[in-house]
Amino acid sequence: MKNIKKTEKMKLFYKNIYTEEFSKNRGITLVALVITIIILLILAGITLATIAGDNGLLKRAIEAKEETKYGIAEENGKIAVNASYGESGSIEKESLKENINK
Repeated sequence: MKNIKKTEKMKLFYKNIYTEEFSKNRGITLVALVITIIILLILAGITLATIAGDNGLLKRAIEAKEETKYGIAEENGKIAVNASYGESGSIEKESLKENINK
């Protein structure tokens, strides 16, 4: 009988400890929730400014695409000119016209 009483006392003791701790920490407060939301809004604003701003990622991607187009056109022109040299070492006009139109 003494063993049963000791285990019951232990259970009650631990139950009291746990309920006291849980009653102190009832979860997040409204202040913590508001602060978290404000921080998330600030981070979202920074992210949007980085992506869609005047010097953002989207604008730089569009500029890089245009530069690539011009680079490809320039490279194709150089290839056409180099392929148009004849045996005499001069550029043949007919060959140049054909190579440009390829």
